[in-house]
Amino acid sequence: MKYRDITINEIEQIWNIDRTEHVYSYYINDNGTLVEKVINKTFYGWPPGEDKIYTPILVECFNRNGFFYGGFENGKMKAIVVLDSKWIGLKKDTLRLKFLHVDREFRKKGIGAYLFKKSVEQARKLNAKRIYVSSCENKNTVDFYRHMGCKMTDDIDEELFALEPLDIHMEFIL
Repeated sequence: MKYRDITINEIEQIWNIDRTEHVYSYYINDNGTLVEKVINKTFYGWPPGEDKIYTPILVECFNRNGFFYGGFENGKMKAIVVLDSKWIGLKKDTLRLKFLHVDREFRKKGIGAYLFKKSVEQARKLNAKRIYVSSCENKNTVDFYRHMGCKMTDDIDEELFALEPLDIHMEFIL
């Protein structure tokens, strides 16, 4: 895998990353406590219309100097991390991890951890105090972020929560 900055013209390649995953359990946030729920379902790819909704959001993020970094195999994007440059949080000292996705065939190889660490490096360069993570409720995903050092946050971004109320809202302290 070759890693490098992503250009604005490559943003739409994100939608070619295979997000397919079989999920056995997920979390809900019950008043600050993660409660595991059992599920047995395969999720295939991106939800319909996701590209139409998020491509303009990602382009806007790119245009305000968001950090876009990816992994490529045979010239095709297989992993990406996006750290927004827009300050959020009560103290406006927090940056949001907008995207971190690794293609199904490349998971469990340390690529997600590497990309997360790259976003941490970038956040430190910008003197952020925290990284805000709105994680899908999938147990594997939440556990990944917890393993990376993220914890549930009390400083909920209301705008993001309105968009993703089932997500597990977390933070990484820098």
